[in-house]
Amino acid sequence: MKNLVIFALVILFVLIAFIYKFFVAAPPSTSGLTTLKIGEQEFQVEVAKDDVSRSRGLSGREYMAREQGMLFIFDTAGNHGFWMKGMKFSLDIVWIREGRIVGFSENLPPVDEGLRPPPIYYPPEVADMVLEINAGLVQKYEFKVGDPIMYNN
Repeated sequence: MKNLVIFALVILFVLIAFIYKFFVAAPPSTSGLTTLKIGEQEFQVEVAKDDVSRSRGLSGREYMAREQGMLFIFDTAGNHGFWMKGMKFSLDIVWIREGRIVGFSENLPPVDEGLRPPPIYYPPEVADMVLEINAGLVQKYEFKVGDPIMYNN
């Protein structure tokens, strides 16, 4: 009986480690990415267009490649709030409506898990898409409000 319990615990540990490695801590896959352009700058983006993928976002990932991002698409424009819960790296948020940038939230740090509730970031005006990219890229590429977004959906 003792050996059976130990065996079951080992199997459970291996299963939890597998789930963590491949579903929680894994960086975004390069398959399933699509191209998004702001001016001449291209990003390979993962698209989140349903409630499950939008709520998960980039939470729990260790990093994101420099020219990658996550694009959140909403059915209707709104004052969609975002937080950094479960994030392990800093981000810039690009707020988009009807294919044009309407604002930015820059250099957002990961949340101190002891902070309750975490800050929520909102667009300066309604948005129908949100792009999350690595912190500092808005400034590096000198993106401006009004810049068009080219996205192959």
